[in-house]
Amino acid sequence: MKKNLLTLLIPFMMAGALTGCNNNQYGEYVAKVADMMPILLNSSTGKEIFASTEHVRELEDYNSVLGLANFKYDEKEFTVDYECLPADKWIKSSYAMDETRYKIAPVYGKEDYEASIKATVSYVEKGKVKGKTEMSWKFSVLKTEVVEKTLKEINDEYVANGYKLGSLGADAEGKAVQIGTRGYITATYEQPDHLYSGVFISDGEYSLQLYAGQLSNLWTENKLKVGDCVFVVGPLSMYGIIEMKPTLMENIDGAAYKIAEPKTVDVSGKNVGSDNSLWINQSSVVEMKNCKYKSGLDKYKVGGHSTLVFTSGSNNVKLYCSYHLGETMMEAIKKFCEDNGDKTVTIKGVLTYSSTDNDFEIIPVFGLNSFVVAA
Repeated sequence: MKKNLLTLLIPFMMAGALTGCNNNQYGEYVAKVADMMPILLNSSTGKEIFASTEHVRELEDYNSVLGLANFKYDEKEFTVDYECLPADKWIKSSYAMDETRYKIAPVYGKEDYEASIKATVSYVEKGKVKGKTEMSWKFSVLKTEVVEKTLKEINDEYVANGYKLGSLGADAEGKAVQIGTRGYITATYEQPDHLYSGVFISDGEYSLQLYAGQLSNLWTENKLKVGDCVFVVGPLSMYGIIEMKPTLMENIDGAAYKIAEPKTVDVSGKNVGSDNSLWINQSSVVEMKNCKYKSGLDKYKVGGHSTLVFTSGSNNVKLYCSYHLGETMMEAIKKFCEDNGDKTVTIKGVLTYSSTDNDFEIIPVFGLNSFVVAA
């Protein structure tokens, strides 16, 4: 087992006595240092994967590993090189979240296969390798079959299933189905003063929310932004609306896949709170005209989940101001409603569903751009 860095004195003693050491002693030093470093991490959990030629670890569902490319220890330079086998079954790339690591991902397919990674850790002094050691891992890469569906097919099937995921969520054996779909990013919760929490993608009028802790890394790795077209893979779940927790998220050419540009769905005149026909447009960008502020400011809490109510004709529409919008945006929305409570506005946002209140609501995810005052 590896020991705590703070309690190991031997490597420091060895570091001070390296002058005049032979190559074998350098090798022993490098082995001790390498044994203390998190050479390989699980990219989903961030947990260290300990080296072992005997223990076989499983990789599945587009999981990958993060390999340490270089590091300093006791003011000395170390580099790490990798041999990944089979060579055509691994993709090694830079990792934007941490420049000291590589992202090493297996190529998933319809069959299981055995794979391995060997890391060579080297101590470099004045451009010359003084000592090195090797570490190895064995993996069983499990088949990952992706069921590709358009956003329209996902939403149509959900409605046809009686507003349940059915086979979209799990197969006959109860295992989560890996869904692959494509769409343009229409909106995000990413704000300057709040942690990244999710995005919405659309293909024409049909949409899906992507929401997961890992999404932050996938977003940053691929330098994604609103307007990009992406291919995403992951399991679906229900949290009010349908959500995907993606294990893969990459930029693609939308035109090459004939992905329709996102459309704003006009829900003016509809009873947004209870119209089940809107399920087909969950997570879509919608707009509602001729709205006036009604209530909610007295209970509005910046930094918490709050709801504002507007009227449109005889219908009410709720604006769900999730704290994921960020405090700056929430403050701006609150002030706008206080200053323009007597004016008629068009509201634009993302359609969501509250499992608590059992009604559809609009998230003003565009901030003040969610409100257009009538001329």
